[in-house]
Amino acid sequence: MKPDSGGMLYGWDETAHVVSVSSHEKDGRQMLTAYVRKDGGITTATRGFEPFILVAVEPFLAHLQNAEIIELEGDLDYRWLARFPTMKAAAAAKRRLDRGFKGDFKRVSDEYLFINDAVQQGLLATGMTHFGGMNDDEVLRMQLDIETDTTEGFDFPNAGRDGDEIIIISFSDSRGREKVISRREMSEKEMIAAISRVISEWDPDVIEGHNIFRFDLAYIETRARRHGVKLDWGRDGSSVTSHKSRLHLAEKRFDYPKYTVEGRAFVDTYILVQFYDLVKREMESYGLKNIAKYLGVAPDGRTYVEGSEIRNVWRDDPERLIAYALDDVRETRDIAAMLGAPYFYQGQMLPFSYQDIFVRGNATKINGLMLRHYLSRMHSVPKPLSRVGEVVGGFTDVRMFGVIHDVVACDVASLYPSLMLSYDISPDTDALGCFLEMLGELRNRRLDAKKRLKAEIDPLMRRRLDNQQGTFKILINSFFGYLGTDGAYFGDNAAANRVTTSGQALLKQMISWLEREGCGIIEVDTDGVYFRPPREGMSDGEIESLIERLNDTMPEGISVEVDGRYHAMLSYKIKNYALLKSNGQIIIKGSGLKSRGLEAFQREFLRRSIRMILEDREEDIEGLYAELRRAIEELTISINDLAKTDRIQEPLDTYREKVAQSSRGRKAGYELAIASGRALKPGDYVRYYITGDKKKVAAWKNAKEVSEFDPENPDVNIPYYLAKLDDVYKRVKRFANPDKENEGGGGGLFDA
Repeated sequence: MKPDSGGMLYGWDETAHVVSVSSHEKDGRQMLTAYVRKDGGITTATRGFEPFILVAVEPFLAHLQNAEIIELEGDLDYRWLARFPTMKAAAAAKRRLDRGFKGDFKRVSDEYLFINDAVQQGLLATGMTHFGGMNDDEVLRMQLDIETDTTEGFDFPNAGRDGDEIIIISFSDSRGREKVISRREMSEKEMIAAISRVISEWDPDVIEGHNIFRFDLAYIETRARRHGVKLDWGRDGSSVTSHKSRLHLAEKRFDYPKYTVEGRAFVDTYILVQFYDLVKREMESYGLKNIAKYLGVAPDGRTYVEGSEIRNVWRDDPERLIAYALDDVRETRDIAAMLGAPYFYQGQMLPFSYQDIFVRGNATKINGLMLRHYLSRMHSVPKPLSRVGEVVGGFTDVRMFGVIHDVVACDVASLYPSLMLSYDISPDTDALGCFLEMLGELRNRRLDAKKRLKAEIDPLMRRRLDNQQGTFKILINSFFGYLGTDGAYFGDNAAANRVTTSGQALLKQMISWLEREGCGIIEVDTDGVYFRPPREGMSDGEIESLIERLNDTMPEGISVEVDGRYHAMLSYKIKNYALLKSNGQIIIKGSGLKSRGLEAFQREFLRRSIRMILEDREEDIEGLYAELRRAIEELTISINDLAKTDRIQEPLDTYREKVAQSSRGRKAGYELAIASGRALKPGDYVRYYITGDKKKVAAWKNAKEVSEFDPENPDVNIPYYLAKLDDVYKRVKRFANPDKENEGGGGGLFDA
């Protein structure tokens, strides 16, 4: 892809085929080293740069010894640029500011901007980016997965226990190479040392794994330390390092050890699928096997082994476990290729290390683009938005409830960005006017990629174009959220509110037009509408024609598209619905229709019941309920379907202290861990079921580990699990017969 004029999106450095970037100090100067894939090998390109601090108040300047001070153009907050020979010198100057002006400001750090990331500083200064002149399949990706033993009496492996050895390490890469090493041919110490040899021989740019940060790498690191083996995986022979890190995935916090190594990136597909699902909200589990099935990359004949079976399978049928391990890395390879492609194209634009692009928030990415451009123009920069005001939400409504057949979904293509461009809505502080210019360039590139995609017949080119347009869409849709995000350099609540109020008005205009045409509005959500066509049996062509006529009424630059057509829709409440596609696939949206906190038998009952409702087979739900109830009463159901799993997240002594101080409630997993006398540690799991004979019991008092279950003398609390079944059955009743006070509430099997 050709760079944009002026380097606004793609930077201005012309170094091509950069697959990794690092920064080091040399001879009193900060250096940026690019690893370049060329002629089948790796070369390096190195250049110096000057790390910087942006300053908002003039008295700070006297404390910035050994710095080159430049007064920037314009009158925005950060008016001075202080350049230093090294990151060490810049960091020391930052500390002097913190000490020298403590107490003079509410927060001294609000008065300067310092980026404590040498690579990001270097990329901002030089205009260099990754992967120039490359296609996404030219990056060499290697997948890594381990299988481990578990000491008798424990349910899950722990790297800190002597006997919980790594027994299999499997590798694959994007060139089709595969390799397995195991305890059959070498010791654990030799296996760990062999990883370095494989990495050196294959020389990957990226090392991928599913949950690789919190399991595989953490496990390998602990076992390597036990054996005194260096993890010298760096391109310069350096070792892997790690530090604690944290991600915020919408409402969830994800703590993990971040691993880094010179010249390569680590990518965790477990994190990728969670970012993917923030938009989809369809995945019930982020486990590798479930994700592979959901994305359609599970290979035919795939070998499956339950985690609880690994120990026995390794002893009885090691070839089966080796086949299972190979299938794990194959699925990881395909998931990473599918979900990782947008990050490759972001890497061509953004001034961050490739590994960081996967975990940086969208607002941070826009910050990077804006800051790079302002620095290149030597222009002052505003302080980040620190007090996010109220931003009016999008228009949402639900008009019909229950099951509706023949449903069309339409939405405005990139509604908020389109409004920003059409109505010229941008941050008030954007003195250079580059915010809308970047947004417009991204939109034009996406439209061009989509146009070429329609005409392209080569499968490889189609995939590349689809990945490109998808990447542009992700960034385009980030521009609105950026306006109201805490920490956005060019945040502007007033501009954000102008966008949302314009969006509400436009959506109401769409709804009025569709209703005049005889469409039945089912649900409205921010940028799209689910509706029932004006008459039965309309063809896809007639629906497209309807939407084309709707587009004729829209303002210039606003385009409505058909987003899908569904055999049936279960409309439960706002943002909670299920869709049945013509191919039989079910899409479930909203926490009211699903929950990861349920036991396996409850989740399965919910899933199957929703399908029955959508397929007009409500009468079958009674039979499903009776069948499952009988299985619980007669205990023909698997104990694994009844069990729950708790992860030990803090030391048991800490848990005891908090319980004693009444600062937290008792949890079944922790109580079982303490009672077992085993040295369970954070990261261990406890899988348990509930015993007793009353439906209302305290789980922590009546929990028992699954490993202790005796099928010959079962002690399962049947009333407890029947009550749980009844709870989810009552929920299903509400699905099929939504609240009667809702206008348009539908009837169904469960009418009173």
